[in-house]
Amino acid sequence: MSFLRHRPLLGRQAVRVLVLVGSGWAQTVAAQSPSDPTLVEAEAESARNTLQSVIVTADRRETNLQSTPIAISAFGPSQLQERAVGSVRDLAGQVPNLSIARANISYTTQTYSLRGVGETDPIQEPVLAVYVDDVYQTRQLGAMMDFNDIERIEVLRGPQGTLYGRNSSAGALRVLSKDPGNEFRTNDSLTYGRFNQVKALASVSGALVKDKLFASLSFLHNRRDGFVWDPTLHRDVNRINVDAARIKLRWTPTHKWDVLTTFNGMLDRSDTRSYVPNNQPGEFSKRRSYSEVPPYQNLNQGGAALRIVHKVDPHLELKSITSTTGFNLKPVWYDNDGEAALIQKNLIHYADNSYVDPAYPGSSVRGNAGKAHTAGAEIETDARLPYGFSLAFAGGYLKAIYDDYKNAGGMGVNADGHPLVNAPKWNLTSSAGYDILLPVPGFVKLAADVQWASPYNSNALARPEDKNPAQAFVNGTLSWTSPDEHVSAWLSGRNLGDSQKTVSSTYTPGTGVRYFNYPDPRTVMFTLRYQR
Repeated sequence: MSFLRHRPLLGRQAVRVLVLVGSGWAQTVAAQSPSDPTLVEAEAESARNTLQSVIVTADRRETNLQSTPIAISAFGPSQLQERAVGSVRDLAGQVPNLSIARANISYTTQTYSLRGVGETDPIQEPVLAVYVDDVYQTRQLGAMMDFNDIERIEVLRGPQGTLYGRNSSAGALRVLSKDPGNEFRTNDSLTYGRFNQVKALASVSGALVKDKLFASLSFLHNRRDGFVWDPTLHRDVNRINVDAARIKLRWTPTHKWDVLTTFNGMLDRSDTRSYVPNNQPGEFSKRRSYSEVPPYQNLNQGGAALRIVHKVDPHLELKSITSTTGFNLKPVWYDNDGEAALIQKNLIHYADNSYVDPAYPGSSVRGNAGKAHTAGAEIETDARLPYGFSLAFAGGYLKAIYDDYKNAGGMGVNADGHPLVNAPKWNLTSSAGYDILLPVPGFVKLAADVQWASPYNSNALARPEDKNPAQAFVNGTLSWTSPDEHVSAWLSGRNLGDSQKTVSSTYTPGTGVRYFNYPDPRTVMFTLRYQR
C-alpha cells in the first residue's frame, strides 16, 4: 500500500518571500520609539503577513511539519478558529482521505475511517487511535470532544506502530492541550448560536512557585436545543448538554526534570441520536423522528495521567506516561429504527471495563473482511500571499476495494469487489482568508472553506439503499481582533449552504427498517473572547 504526501513549492516560496517582507517591515518600525502606540500593532501585522512554521511531535520529538517524514495534518488554534472547528467532529472534511461521521448514536461518540480503514460499530475500539495529551482513548464512545485550551491537533495518516503505545491500522488522531508555565495566561469565550446554543470556555494558567510549580484549569459547557421534532415524544430531539473540565499540575524541580499530572472529567447528558425513518405517516420530513424511545444517556467519563520527562543531555530525553481512564454509560437508550414501533430498541447499561457486549433484540453476527486493498494520493498546500490573502488546499484520491469479504450480508451474501464503507473516491477542501483593511483599531479577517466529497457507501453490500450522494459543505468566519490581541469577536457559520443530503443510511431487509442521518443544519454563532 503506497501513498504520496506532497507539499508543493508554492508554500515554501511564499514563506521565503514573506519572511523578507516581514523583516523589512520590522526594521522600519524598530526605528520608532518603543512607546509608540503603533509599534505593537505593526509587529502583530508583520507576524500575520508571514506563513508561520508549524512544530509537531509526531515522531516523539519537536520537528518542523515541512521536514517531518510522515503523512501528517496539523492545526493550530488560529487555523481551528478560522475554519470554525470547535470539536473533533468539526474536523470532518478537513484532512485528506479522513472520513469522520457527522452524526453518531450520541454527541460524544465518534467513528472514523482513514484511507478506507474504519470501524462502523461505535462500541468497539477505534482503528484510528485517538490520544488526548498522549493518553489513549479506549473506545469510540466518549472519543468525540469539544476543544478547549488547545495547543495543536495532529492527524497521522497510515498504520502506526507502538510509537504511541498502541498499534493502529488506520492512523492516529492526537489532541494536545497547552501545558502550564511561568507565564500567566487566560482564555475565556462565550458563544451563542442557532437553536439556542450556548458554549462557554474558560481557562487559566500560571506559576504557583516561579520556575518550579505551575498549574492550569480549564472548563467547558456546551448546550443546544434539538433540531429534529419527535411527534411521538412531543419534544425536540438531538439536544446537546456537555460539561468538561481539566486540571494540570506541573513540577520542574531542576532543569532536567519535568513532571506533569493531569486530571480530566466529562459529563454528557445529551440526547442519543434520533434517526429519521424512511417509513413516515404522511409527507416525508428530514427533520422528523417517530422513535418511541426517550433519547436518554448518562455518561460519566474521567481519568488521570502522570508524565515524567528526564533530560539526560541536550540530545537525549527519557519520557514516561502512566494513565488510568474509564467511563460509565448507565444508561444509554436509543432506537435503531426511528419508528413508533418496537422493532430495534436498545436499552443498555455499559461500562468500558465490562466485556451500543450490549445485548440486542434478536441475534447479530460481528464480521470482518478477509482481505482488501487500497491505493491513492494525497496533497496539502498552504500559502500566504501579498495584500492579506491566504490560501490552502487539501485533497485525496482513494481506491479502496474488498478483495475477500464472505457472508457480509448473511450466509452466501458476499461483498467481494465492493468499495470499502465510508471511503469516497474523491475528497477536496479549499480554504481562503483575507485581512480586511478598515479604518478601525485592530484586525478584521474574513475566512471560508469549502469541502466536497464524492459518493460513498454506508454498507459493504453497496446496495442502492446504502449509497450516500456527493455533497459539499461551506463554513466561514468574520473576525475582529484588538490591536493587543487580548479581545476578539467573530461571527462563524457551519454548513452555510444548508446541505441536507444523507451522511449515513441503514437498511435491514429482514425487518424492512430503513433510516437516515442528516447533517446538522445551517448554524450561525457569535463568539466573544478575552485572552492574554
